[in-house]
Amino acid sequence: MDEILRMAGTVENVYVVTVQPWTLTATLHPRARWAGIADTHTCSMGPITALHRGFAASVLVGLAAVSATAERAADDA
Repeated sequence: MDEILRMAGTVENVYVVTVQPWTLTATLHPRARWAGIADTHTCSMGPITALHRGFAASVLVGLAAVSATAERAADDA
């Protein structure tokens, strides 16, 4: 903690950032072991499997490919 305070200068400059376990980011994080699984109005924790990570990564790669290959619409202005 001393090193963090040294780098930040004051306590007001120290921020804690967390990733909610039910997000896609948490699924793809290399050290994540559990993810939140939404079922109706509740969120239960379940282990992240290789299939789960592979599916999440393929969704991102697919969306990136669609975005890269999509034609831009001409501006009407």
